[in-house]
Amino acid sequence: SQPSILELERSAARPLPSSDLTPLEQTLVDDFRDNGRLDRLTLAQASLVVSGATGRESLRVWQARYEELRRLVAAQVAQKRPSTEEGHARAAFQALHDRVFTDYSETQSSVLTLLEDGTYNCVSATLVFNSLLEDLGIRTAAVELPTHTFSVIWVDGKRVEVETTHSVGFEPFRNEAEYQAFLRTRGLRVGVQGAESVLVKRDAGQRIVPNRVLLSYVYTNRATVAADDDEMVEAWR
Repeated sequence: SQPSILELERSAARPLPSSDLTPLEQTLVDDFRDNGRLDRLTLAQASLVVSGATGRESLRVWQARYEELRRLVAAQVAQKRPSTEEGHARAAFQALHDRVFTDYSETQSSVLTLLEDGTYNCVSATLVFNSLLEDLGIRTAAVELPTHTFSVIWVDGKRVEVETTHSVGFEPFRNEAEYQAFLRTRGLRVGVQGAESVLVKRDAGQRIVPNRVLLSYVYTNRATVAADDDEMVEAWR
């Protein structure tokens, strides 16, 4: 008799690799599990872990790289002598684009790679920017769109949106045409995530998500890139 479809699928299936978490990854999971917030790790540390710094020594090395970046940004901010939270945030954003961010790459979600060579996408840029502001005690989150994300911060009693991938992205868009022009520079689909949903229908068209969702984007994007490269074990991991 002919084998059933289910039998054929079973015979073709390969055993799935183990997805055991490292102790650091387990710490991150446990940190979120108790109350949904980061208590044991900072956002910067969590960003390094999800980007691949999954061992204690690796985290120590990459955290030192992040601290170098933080000091670089802090020095430029100090030169501007801002007197408000918004001034600090704006100066930090400008410092990142002046001294750290180099080239935009649509699939580059890793904070480790950003620290290494300055390449970034909307996920890695937003994570680094939000991490710096969280270190300053400024509340941050992210705006989620179908194929894009950017930062939202609360400073001086108001909410400010920051397109982290653009050097003039601090409260940048005053009308639909400006936002659509920006999306086109990033090869994004205006019809799906255009200015109508973000600017005209602001409250209904965008979803503000906590930074932990940004961290999950790194895992998702890493898996997608690995699968595209036919590295299926790494994609499953």
